[in-house]
Amino acid sequence: MAEKNATTALSPAEWEVMKVLWDGGPLAARDVFAALPHGNEWAYKTVKTLLARLVAKGALDYEQIGNSYLYRAAVK
Repeated sequence: MAEKNATTALSPAEWEVMKVLWDGGPLAARDVFAALPHGNEWAYKTVKTLLARLVAKGALDYEQIGNSYLYRAAVK
């Protein structure tokens, strides 16, 4: 299976989210939000939007557990 190469199309904000998941994944959205650098001032909803975009781009996979989603990097 060919490795996905979604990382070339990521925005700087999406890269920040990916770094968190590469370092600590799989994580729930609230854990990604808590692990982001404090200086970014993003709202929780912004992080959820970034996660959804990364899933759509194929950079992240997720698993639903009850009412929560665990996100993990799909690319290296």
